[in-house]
Amino acid sequence: MPQEKTPYGARMVAEQLEKVTRCLDMAIASWPAEHESFDPLTRVLSASLARLEELPGARGHKPKAEVTKRDVLSSTAHHEAAHAVAQTRLGFTCLGVSIGLGGLEGLASHYDDDMAFAVLGADGILVIPEQATRDLLTTYYAGYCAASIEIGDGEKFGRYAAADDFAKADELREKLGLSEAECIATAFAFVREPKNWRAIQAVAAELIEHRKLDADEVTIIIDIADGEAVPADLVTYRQMRPTK
Repeated sequence: MPQEKTPYGARMVAEQLEKVTRCLDMAIASWPAEHESFDPLTRVLSASLARLEELPGARGHKPKAEVTKRDVLSSTAHHEAAHAVAQTRLGFTCLGVSIGLGGLEGLASHYDDDMAFAVLGADGILVIPEQATRDLLTTYYAGYCAASIEIGDGEKFGRYAAADDFAKADELREKLGLSEAECIATAFAFVREPKNWRAIQAVAAELIEHRKLDADEVTIIIDIADGEAVPADLVTYRQMRPTK
């Protein structure tokens, strides 16, 4: 007897509702505990999904587990830490890194782009080495890759958090005629390198605790992860750092 297929329309609705629920889960997880304004909406969506599962052909289509507040915080910290480590390792200037109090937003700031590596060509025109552009692409995609590894759900969470990074990378990829898949594979290889992953985890741990790290802190933390400094060096720096 042929197996009954899920109606295309019902399947599409189920998939779209699951995406909406995942986005709301992330927002709720990062929302301060004293505010519960999202709870009624969560209940409504849960009830809608439950009704959808009762439709013929849609049975068994259940949403994945919710993303917890801890997941959001850890994923964001790893995302921004990966940007900072990639910027530092690949010759760009990391000015610092931070994550929001709720953990949903973050920033790894730097002022170098591939133009910083431009050289004067034979015709007197500035030429940007291809490797510099490839490295900059790696810094953009590194956050997505680290978050994907940390939370284990790259397509549903990592891309949501890295939407701006993907947008910035598009123009650079077009310059070199590179595919997104190729650039992401390169960034995954960078992030998974044991030395780099240790540094990313170290920076992420400090971000979770302190929420904001300056450029020197990032450098020292990476050096500690590399065995070129000791934790006491970070403590001493923070004690001696001028207060703002």
